[in-house]
Amino acid sequence: MKSNFQYILAILILALIVTSCEKTVEVSAELPICQDCGEPNHFLDDNGELYISYIKYLTQFVDELRYRKFSNGEWSKEHSIASGEDWFVNWADFPSFSKTNQFMAAHWLQKSDEGAYDYDIHVSTSKTGTDWSNSFTIHRDSISAEHGFVSMLPYGERIFATWLDGRNTKHVDDDLKKHRDHNHAGSMTLRAAFFNEKGELSEEQELDQRICDCCQTAACETDSSIIVAYRDRSESEIRDISRVVYNKNTKQWSDSAPIHVDGWNTSGCPVNGPSLSSLKNHIACSWFTLAQGQERLKLSISKDQGYNFSPALTIDSTGVLGRVDVEWIDESRLCLAYLKEENDEGILAIKIYDQLKNKISSVIDLPMDVDRSSGFPRISVQNNRLYLSYVKTGDSKSIVHQSFPLLPN
Repeated sequence: MKSNFQYILAILILALIVTSCEKTVEVSAELPICQDCGEPNHFLDDNGELYISYIKYLTQFVDELRYRKFSNGEWSKEHSIASGEDWFVNWADFPSFSKTNQFMAAHWLQKSDEGAYDYDIHVSTSKTGTDWSNSFTIHRDSISAEHGFVSMLPYGERIFATWLDGRNTKHVDDDLKKHRDHNHAGSMTLRAAFFNEKGELSEEQELDQRICDCCQTAACETDSSIIVAYRDRSESEIRDISRVVYNKNTKQWSDSAPIHVDGWNTSGCPVNGPSLSSLKNHIACSWFTLAQGQERLKLSISKDQGYNFSPALTIDSTGVLGRVDVEWIDESRLCLAYLKEENDEGILAIKIYDQLKNKISSVIDLPMDVDRSSGFPRISVQNNRLYLSYVKTGDSKSIVHQSFPLLPN
């Protein structure tokens, strides 16, 4: 009798183990967003509504910035924001979309002169999402130089923007256009400003006088602060991730400080910026580094409004390429999406980090082209579900969207 009971108990335990091991992620079918398109970006508003912006390649010379809204499990029709023949379209420096309770805003890059990297940041606003204003620039230097890698956040009745600014990399009378090849003596700077629906700028500020030339910026906010993360650049060519913090009460910016000291010494820009996400007053920052010749994807968390971050955790150190996006799932868990290579195959990896359990779990690996043309995958998390958008390459580029539940660990 005892033997039969032990046998039945063993079978039940085995069944429970198998059931737990067979948990699979039910990934939705690929929803096409746009054919002959690229440079997708996400924005999730305070009401939990998801927007995606992207560039439609109308002809060989004409590009158009469009957006869609995700609601009730499907995407709305496409809405046009602006188009032009003189845009600067780049796989790593993509447009963004933002929205306050009063208006929407979107940015794109537009050529300002004949130099390869002479372009301005143009912004348009709209109350309805269908009628968009004439564009304005969020920098007032009037110098034909590089301006880009923008991050925007809604901030009350204004929008906050931060960007890489090349005004110091060349002089107005620089008729040799040395900046074309980034062989310039001046430094790229990090700048920020706020703007309203009418394009009126306020609190313009230089945040760092010497930073990496072409890595994405990132921005998020807490109850009392705005945090900007970016790839810094020391005189000795150390290019680690730094942060600056805006105090909402004093309206003052902190000094720059490293989020973590990797000590990555490199003479060239890796085109691989950090990602930030905030939940209440907790901030997560994830980034790629190749310090000491070892590729790593790292994660660090701040619990004091972004001033200090925890020792960095290595999420992955095998074949990592970076292009990371990070989002909070809940107060314990974070979701990370990034690119890597295994056995000469490109992978879009989705992982979860649970800080309470100090556990890293793999959610799913999706096959993906990791050439530059595939750009940067974007994720958003809402109600324990992941929304993922990325570029498919082939005869023509297209943007697709998938979603799936984030199962408990």
